[in-house]
Amino acid sequence: MKSRFFLILVTVALLILSATVRARIYIDINAPSISKFKVAVPDFHNLGKTSDHPDLAQKFADIISHDLELSGYFLPIDKKAFLEEEGEGITLEEINFKNWSVIGAELLVKGGYTIIG
Repeated sequence: MKSRFFLILVTVALLILSATVRARIYIDINAPSISKFKVAVPDFHNLGKTSDHPDLAQKFADIISHDLELSGYFLPIDKKAFLEEEGEGITLEEINFKNWSVIGAELLVKGGYTIIG
């Protein structure tokens, strides 16, 4: 009789506890579930012979970096973390990819521009 009473008591206790411990799952459907690619966008190189408008090098890089970030798929790396060597070019032979991978860059966007007129 005592064991039957004990079994009923344990069963009731488990039923009460299971009802209060129900898991509630919330899924934010507005949050992207993919991880963002870390991208480095250094200042562009002026390929022209004139040094007019030196601020364009930074403006072009900032615009592209901002647009990539707005897409939601990319996370631009802060320029302070760059290990870019002075005079590093924009061709495959001139880029030291090891310096970019050390800072965690998965993608690299480099470019040049020429002012005509």
